[in-house]
Amino acid sequence: MMLASGATTPDEIGGTHTYSYNIVEFDWDEPKDALAVTLHPRTWNDDLKRFEADIVRLGGRDSRTVLGAPNFRLGPKPPEQQFFKTFVDTAQAHVEIILPTEEGVIANIQVDESEYQNLHLRFFRDLDEGDRLHILIGLNAVPDVIRGGFNHETESRLLRNVVRANRISELRDKIENALAKREQSKEAK
Repeated sequence: MMLASGATTPDEIGGTHTYSYNIVEFDWDEPKDALAVTLHPRTWNDDLKRFEADIVRLGGRDSRTVLGAPNFRLGPKPPEQQFFKTFVDTAQAHVEIILPTEEGVIANIQVDESEYQNLHLRFFRDLDEGDRLHILIGLNAVPDVIRGGFNHETESRLLRNVVRANRISELRDKIENALAKREQSKEAK
C-alpha cells in the first residue's frame, strides 16, 4: 500500500477559511475479512484556539469505510501450536545493554529527576531557539563541530551533557535569567 499526503491553503483568503486536517486510521474488519478505513476529520476552533472533531464535513455520513478489494483479504493463519512450539524450546538469551557516555561526560552524577524534568520542560517550552543556543554556548556545552545539524535532538543531548557534568545549578540560573530578561523586555514595551 502506498499512502501519499499533502497540504493546501488558498493563495488568498477572502472571507472565512477553515483550517482542517484528517487522521486516517487503518483497521481490520474481522467479520467481513476486509480492510477498514476510518477518517477522523479535525477543524480549527478559533474560539478555543485548538483543533477538534469536525462533524460538519462528513455531512452525517459514517466515517468508517470497509474496502471490498480482493487484495485486502486476510491470509491463512498458521496453526497456533506451531507458533507456540517455536518459542517454548528456545533458551532465553542474555542481553547486556551498555550505554555509551555522551561527549565524555561522567554518567554517574545523581540528579533530582523532578528538577531535571522541570528544567527540561522550561528549557524547551519557555525559551526560543536563540535563547536555548545562547545558554548552551554560555555553558560551553556546544562542541566545535556538530554533525547532522543543530536540531531538537542535538539540543536535548547537549542539555543532558550539562546535567551529567553536574552543572544543573548553572543551567537553572541561566534559564531563570533568560526568562527574567524576557519579562523585563515585555514590561519595557
